[in-house]
Amino acid sequence: MANRETYLYGLTRLSLNDPAAAAKTWLKVRDTLELAPKRKESLNRRLASRLESKAPKGALKLIEQLGNNLDETIQNRLFRTALVKEDWQEVHRLITNLPEDIQNNERWVYWRTLAASHTQGLTPAASQAFVSLSKERSYYGLLAADILNRPFSLNPTETKPAGTELNKLAETPAFKRMFELYKQNEHYLARREWNRITQNADSDTYYTAATLAHQWGWHDQAIRGAAKARVWDAIDIRFPAPYTKIFDKMAAELEIDTNWARAVARQESAYQVTVRSSAGARGLMQLMPKTAKQTAKRFDVKYKGVADLNRPVININLGSAYLAQMQKRFKGNQILATAAYNAGPHRVDQWLKARGHLPMDIWVETIPFRETNKYVRNVIAYHAIYASIAGESKHSLEQPAFELALQDAVGAKQSKTLRKQIKQQLSAY
Repeated sequence: MANRETYLYGLTRLSLNDPAAAAKTWLKVRDTLELAPKRKESLNRRLASRLESKAPKGALKLIEQLGNNLDETIQNRLFRTALVKEDWQEVHRLITNLPEDIQNNERWVYWRTLAASHTQGLTPAASQAFVSLSKERSYYGLLAADILNRPFSLNPTETKPAGTELNKLAETPAFKRMFELYKQNEHYLARREWNRITQNADSDTYYTAATLAHQWGWHDQAIRGAAKARVWDAIDIRFPAPYTKIFDKMAAELEIDTNWARAVARQESAYQVTVRSSAGARGLMQLMPKTAKQTAKRFDVKYKGVADLNRPVININLGSAYLAQMQKRFKGNQILATAAYNAGPHRVDQWLKARGHLPMDIWVETIPFRETNKYVRNVIAYHAIYASIAGESKHSLEQPAFELALQDAVGAKQSKTLRKQIKQQLSAY
């Protein structure tokens, strides 16, 4: 027992400096050692993590031998590593090795189809899934719609709470109290009242309550209520457009897209005017006080201090100005500017230096910060939603990898076949 534990300890220590040697040694003795299955699985994952981190020669093959039941984080890192290298064979292999139900997730539908377009031409099954994906109101749905030259789908709900139900709820003493508290800017107390009233509410009641809050102009609470009710297609509630004159004025002066600025505000605060993050960011566009001060000086904005960040006109002015600054720094690329708004321009510089030039969908997918990765995808989708609401068709992403596949994946013959298959699939819709 003691010798076995010493052996395993030595193996773990070896993996710190030479994970390949440790993995090879472990694979030779794994089936002969009397260890609990959970203990073996734990060591499989630890060695796979070390291999993935240090990436020695032959790491992928060793990780595969260690087993398929590895940590999801490791699987994602392997996938992203293959994407950065544009190793489409490996991308396709990794995705098709996933359980079938997971492969049907829109993320994997998008990348599986793209990988197939590079390696074997677009199969009818992949194309069918891709066309279906293009109808979804989501980040990957937007990418698919752009590639297939289809309009972005809003898919708004047609079912709304009845007027009688709205009036009935609005006339209850609790909602009357809540309304008065909201109008007196006692939002904390109003939110406490909301939480108490809706504690055991069903989805229909939540939807009705969210609709009332939306009518009052209490947009952040309406957005939360719609999410709680899971009415994802209630576009008017989930994507309101307050402060239109301010957003439009600032966008025109700063020469940025007003729908982009609005998408950032929707992602940052859901239009909660006085929200403050744990890091200290404040207001509608979640500005850090230091950034706000520097931006105010740079753009000659009257700014007296952090209390001003709770004023929509100041916050939107400074947030839009900082977006304009990032857009200029990254030569008009809104995606890089969005990432810089969240993670800082220096980190974006580092990522660009580390990964070089990549198609924008790959660049977004492989952003190493999980928070920034999700943030950028959300802003891109929200931008498309607000643009569609405004009757515009402009989208944020420029030349994703799928379009490059159509141009030169494995030559003109494949490109011709790929376009023909897409056209055939689209003719059915």
